[in-house]
Amino acid sequence: MNGVEKLIDIICSEWDIHPDRIASQEDKRALIQIASDLDALYQNKDVVRVWLDEKVGDLAGMSPRAAIACGNVQCVAQYVVHISGR
Repeated sequence: MNGVEKLIDIICSEWDIHPDRIASQEDKRALIQIASDLDALYQNKDVVRVWLDEKVGDLAGMSPRAAIACGNVQCVAQYVVHISGR
């Protein structure tokens, strides 16, 4: 297992998302970027966990965790870029 795969496993474990849902390299990079942006934005794991479960209109009313689990990693990544002002 390489470093990226280990990082994906850690993020998925922390966020309670099955790592098999993050299959493509593009989605893996997006998930790492999401985690990095959320860490910079909130700087608190507990706040990030709460944020992951909040339903968001921009994500068709789904929570970010549910959107990621359904394979919409890119949509969540775009939303995080939007809210972080990056």
